[in-house]
Amino acid sequence: MSEGFNTTQLGEGLWAIDEGMVCCFLIVGKERALLIDSCMSPGNALITCIITHGQADEIMSVARQAGATGGTILNARGTGTEDDVQFFGISLVPEKEMLLIVAQSGNVQAILDAVCKLPIFSEPGGGIVYTTPVEEFFTLGH
Repeated sequence: MSEGFNTTQLGEGLWAIDEGMVCCFLIVGKERALLIDSCMSPGNALITCIITHGQADEIMSVARQAGATGGTILNARGTGTEDDVQFFGISLVPEKEMLLIVAQSGNVQAILDAVCKLPIFSEPGGGIVYTTPVEEFFTLGH
């Protein structure tokens, strides 16, 4: 293979080809071969935390210690139902925060592990953390 590409044989006739930013798979048969180009960076992710208002700074601090380089905090609100808490006859919709962290593949699991160990997430209704694959991202202004 060409310099700059890492190849790993995954099985008989099955290869992973990693160029650092893009991962492809090569399936070699007796008469033909098939190249599957995922066009995706392996494992980069948007980590999203939806939590009660006021908790994002603590979570971001823990995420930084685990390798996150930054994040964005957005104000949000929960969707109300008839069962929501009433205060003097007025329905209250809980204020939320969304913490968004774009993490490179090598840091995603460490950040998730650190964040999910926080006591905030051990309580029912304490929040939710999920990841979304990120195909590409660019740092602007550099």
